[in-house]
Amino acid sequence: MSSPSRANNHEENTPPVSNKTVLRTPLYMFRDGKYVELDVEEAAQLQLQQQQLLQQEEEHDSDPQQQQQQQQPDDEEDGIYKDTPPAEKRFRLPAIIERPLHSCHQQSENREKRRLYLWLSSVAILVVIFSIMLGILVAHRNNNKNMNSNTTMINTGNNEVTGILPQPTTTSPPTANYNDNISSNTIISTSSLTIEEFRVMCNDVDGNNNSIMMTSNLSEELLQRRQDLAALLPDLPITLAHSCHATNLALLWLAAHIPQEDSLEEFQNRFILTTLYLATRGESWKSNDVWLNPDVKTCQWKGVSCDEADEEIIGLSLNGMHLNGTLPGEEMAQLLPNLEKLDLSMNHLTGTIPVKLVTLPNISELNLAFNRFTGTIPTEIFDQTQLENLYLADSGAALGTIPATIGNLESLTHFLASKIHAHGTLPSELGQCTSLKILDLSSNQLEGRLPSELGNLVSLRSLYMKENNDLEVAPEVCRLANLKAFDLEAQCPAS
Repeated sequence: MSSPSRANNHEENTPPVSNKTVLRTPLYMFRDGKYVELDVEEAAQLQLQQQQLLQQEEEHDSDPQQQQQQQQPDDEEDGIYKDTPPAEKRFRLPAIIERPLHSCHQQSENREKRRLYLWLSSVAILVVIFSIMLGILVAHRNNNKNMNSNTTMINTGNNEVTGILPQPTTTSPPTANYNDNISSNTIISTSSLTIEEFRVMCNDVDGNNNSIMMTSNLSEELLQRRQDLAALLPDLPITLAHSCHATNLALLWLAAHIPQEDSLEEFQNRFILTTLYLATRGESWKSNDVWLNPDVKTCQWKGVSCDEADEEIIGLSLNGMHLNGTLPGEEMAQLLPNLEKLDLSMNHLTGTIPVKLVTLPNISELNLAFNRFTGTIPTEIFDQTQLENLYLADSGAALGTIPATIGNLESLTHFLASKIHAHGTLPSELGQCTSLKILDLSSNQLEGRLPSELGNLVSLRSLYMKENNDLEVAPEVCRLANLKAFDLEAQCPAS
């Protein structure tokens, strides 16, 4: 080891010490991971100590005898040896450098700029993502509104419902907004007629006006075609050609779009389903796959089931599709005489329950639950001996007293009728419905004693009678062997 060399190296790495008491630039020492500014006295003292240590090291290196001694430091406080340390523990005070104050500030400013840049970049990325999602949403909604003669609205969901009916939401279906680009002198022809034009011509964006007249003219070709189709429906009361009633709008739509090769049966199917579509705001349904598509047979429309032999409609399952409005009950009853299943539950249907529709001779499943009907439930329903499943829960309509004719429903297996404003006592004839498996009359105003005849319901598995007016339970009911769910079981005597 060469002492002069080490001294030279140290002098090269150590800034010169000034004897002046006034420093031209601030002095800094790197301590605890950052530069700390030193005052004049502290800097001078540290530089003096540094110089003394250097001198002691030079003396130590020049004396071989001292190098053999392993002298321990007397004090190691703050990195300063009072005596000369051995070579293996020798170290120096941190270097004191002259560093302009503005360079420290510059580093701080650079860090702030980097943070600001990162923050702005993150905000920009989020804005781009939000804009893309918003554009996709707007495009999706526009596609749902724009329906032409060759396509229908896009499917937005699957509404299959199984098990116990859920409570529907109270929000109304979305209402479309249309631009009124049709003047009173516009002639509507077969090539331009759309559902949106119907609503604008009738000033009927909400689809609730059936009695007003159109504000635009119709082409002679369209009127003649409509008249030809109306002749195929001799038993239906067809309204005036410019009426906004759903039946007339359906005729005009079919006159503009119906395929020429359709059979009479297919035309009648298209007419009644188009009437239902227009009467219940079909363009705002939650899902309306291929409805009104002239290239698709009606038996392939969503929720429609047909007899395979003659393509006659025997079932409509439109539950939870946001039907909104009044049912064209008379027309449906006339053109769907062989309907076996009608499921219109969990919608927003209003008006009274059409008597002719719910008393069709072949109907075995009727589901009107969770709607907004008004008036009373037709008691003629209980004359339909072929009924197997009857769901009227929370339909909006009231039943009043349960008629004794309910005993006619010997094939009835499911009767769900909670929240139908039923009152009075249960008729003993209910015990004649021996096929019943589930009976729900909860949340009504029934009172008195459950008839002992209910003990004849040997197939009954579930009985719900809570939230009525202090019902008493007959012992015969408690002894039903297959009864697994009974919400008044606490009133049964201990076995």
